[in-house]
Amino acid sequence: MGHGADLADRADLDSRQFADLPDAPLNLRDASVLNCRFTDVRSQDVDLRGASVRETEVIRPDFTVTQAWRGRWSDVRVEAGRLGVLEAYDSAWNAVELVGCKLSFVNLRGSEVSDLTLRECQIEELDVSEGSIRRASLSGSHVKRLNFRGARMENVDLRGADYDEIAGVMSMRGTLLTESQLAELAPLMAEALGISVLS
Repeated sequence: MGHGADLADRADLDSRQFADLPDAPLNLRDASVLNCRFTDVRSQDVDLRGASVRETEVIRPDFTVTQAWRGRWSDVRVEAGRLGVLEAYDSAWNAVELVGCKLSFVNLRGSEVSDLTLRECQIEELDVSEGSIRRASLSGSHVKRLNFRGARMENVDLRGADYDEIAGVMSMRGTLLTESQLAELAPLMAEALGISVLS
């Protein structure tokens, strides 16, 4: 079992388990985290800047702000928790799964993302602008605002998602939609193309 003292900048964590840690800053900047499990961990400030996180599970986290920009995540699962603000711009994510999570702002601007799963999540804003997204699904998730501006996408499945607003409709090539979703987006697409629809 790991201890809070093990969580430090540039730490090398392999096959460790952390549970019920006290509410304190969680510092793992530029760390290597491999095959670890975090359960019921609370923190106002999580620092994962530049960290490599692989084959790791995070169960029922309660994080207010997570700084994870320029990180490398692979085979990571986060389940049934609150992540608050997740700043992960300019990152590389592969096979990342968020299940039943609540997030106020997810910033993946400029990131390289593949095989992303957001299932039954509640998200205030998801920003993937200027990034590359290959194979993603948002099944059962509600996102108030999606920002696709300048993104390059391939097989991004929005059919199971519920959303209120989309920015960057001209960058939606490569997404999968239902007929009803397409009908709802038609006015935005017409406006972006400069098309006037007259009755």
